[in-house]
Amino acid sequence: MTDKLKEKVSCALKNNNIDVEYFSDSVERFYQKIAVLNKLKDCNGLIKSLLSCNDQNNLKALIFEASFAFDILSKNGSLKYEVQQGQNATSIDFLCHLSGDDVYFELRLVQENINTRETIKDQLEKTNHYSIAMDGGEEQKELLRLQTILIEKCFKDGRPVKFFYKRARLYNIVVVYITDLILGAIDCHDCKLVAYGDAFVEPVFRRGISGLFNHDAASNKSDRNAFKDIISGILFVRNSPRATSLLDLDLEYLLMHNPTLFDKTTLMNLASKLSIFMKTWSKQT
Repeated sequence: MTDKLKEKVSCALKNNNIDVEYFSDSVERFYQKIAVLNKLKDCNGLIKSLLSCNDQNNLKALIFEASFAFDILSKNGSLKYEVQQGQNATSIDFLCHLSGDDVYFELRLVQENINTRETIKDQLEKTNHYSIAMDGGEEQKELLRLQTILIEKCFKDGRPVKFFYKRARLYNIVVVYITDLILGAIDCHDCKLVAYGDAFVEPVFRRGISGLFNHDAASNKSDRNAFKDIISGILFVRNSPRATSLLDLDLEYLLMHNPTLFDKTTLMNLASKLSIFMKTWSKQT
């Protein structure tokens, strides 16, 4: 990375109230990620968006995108940034050409719901610590909110706005960062509930959820039908427990495939290719 680009990245972080001196080690590692992205012309748009960002929530999303791109590019993968599936489609974040497969990735960072964030903030301001818990009903609301966010990311009134292509060896993947959900305790059972619903987990983990890839009566709505008709899978992403800050993301990935569109053999083949670039969840509990 040139000194000039490094200075611009530093300014962007400072403009979003990040103390680059205090987090100097994490910032240095983030510089290294941006240096890798800067070698690829197709990622110029991502770097420009990051440098001009003046909103902390948007910055978090852009850091997630940069970290995702780094995981692939640092291992000699290929990426194109902001691509379209058709003239009138809105852009999809990334396209990866993968040994004959075309994999489209649309990313979304999901934060804790605003009520929980405000409760925690209020307690911290008053007592310098917080205590909060969620019961099964509250967890259900969070998982239903996550499903809605995933659908609305790709569809409007049951109609696609991003994904239009369907053919062999083409995959449309929604990538969602979920580390903050359910007070940071979201696990693979919750991911199964979002994708497949109650029937795919043991009774103790059930929350009255119909999965996005279900074909039951409860999921027979236009937006859900559109989702399962064209979305190949959901890639759930969390930050490794080893990571120390937002700038120091160490991403772990868990793929849930759409059984309507391809079988487990195809899933294993795709997962094997992705594993070259992506670490799986360290403990799938």
